[in-house]
Amino acid sequence: MVKKNMVPTMLSQEDMLQIGNHFIKLGEIFTNAAKNQSETAEPIKKAPKDPNAPRRPLSSYIMFCNDNRDKVRDQHPGISSQDISKILGEMWNSISDSEKKRYEVIFQSHKLKYQDDIREYEQLKNLQQRALDPMHETFDIANSFASGIVKFD
Repeated sequence: MVKKNMVPTMLSQEDMLQIGNHFIKLGEIFTNAAKNQSETAEPIKKAPKDPNAPRRPLSSYIMFCNDNRDKVRDQHPGISSQDISKILGEMWNSISDSEKKRYEVIFQSHKLKYQDDIREYEQLKNLQQRALDPMHETFDIANSFASGIVKFD
């Protein structure tokens, strides 16, 4: 039997074989555990986006890029889209704060409209879910009777 404080030179050949077999078994255990873990782990699925949901507003930088992309393309024919993006980034960093503010004001107005649209969308979505869920209908009817909206004679 192998003791904890034994030096490897003090071990017999039989003890060394026993230790080697333990390491082989340990390696198999880890290999099997890794295989089982990877087989059982399911990839995380993203919920599909609703095509009817309102789209987020474009940022002030993206609006600037959309306004100036054609100008950059005309000035540099045959340039790659990656290089166009670099030039647009440099242009954005070099424009004045008042020019950036103009795009920021447009963004803020679009953002307010988006917030209103998303509120309406969520309300409509909740109403549609309630209409499809029979339990909500039962609760709505029961609440109507309980609140006195509907009288039961």
